[in-house]
Amino acid sequence: MVETAEPTPKKKKKSYTTIVVESPMAATRPQVWQALQQLIFEAEAASSAEFGDEMSNEPPWRYVYSRSDVAAVLCECSVTIRDDGDTCNLAWAALIDPLPNGASDDFVASIGPTFDGYVEALTQRVAT
Repeated sequence: MVETAEPTPKKKKKSYTTIVVESPMAATRPQVWQALQQLIFEAEAASSAEFGDEMSNEPPWRYVYSRSDVAAVLCECSVTIRDDGDTCNLAWAALIDPLPNGASDDFVASIGPTFDGYVEALTQRVAT
């Protein structure tokens, strides 16, 4: 007689939402990094939780932060700046674990436009 074991049920794979806004910048990586640091400093000085809790600060190319004040189980954001010589490329990304039943939909929908605003602010700062 051959016995077969019941298959172990697989855990349901976690599903995350990722949003990325990427933009070429007409400035050097150090110039954009400095403008990014100023933007973060100003938000902190205004007691804004916009940039949440710093997780990693790797000048002049990567800044990572988490947000706990949003409608999501998890929200980790990163800003990465690739050096292209006289110019650079900026990528602003969010990894989001949304709340169930669409409770995070409005927040998730707001991320792209929020990141677009940050990119525009940085573009204006490095143009002056």
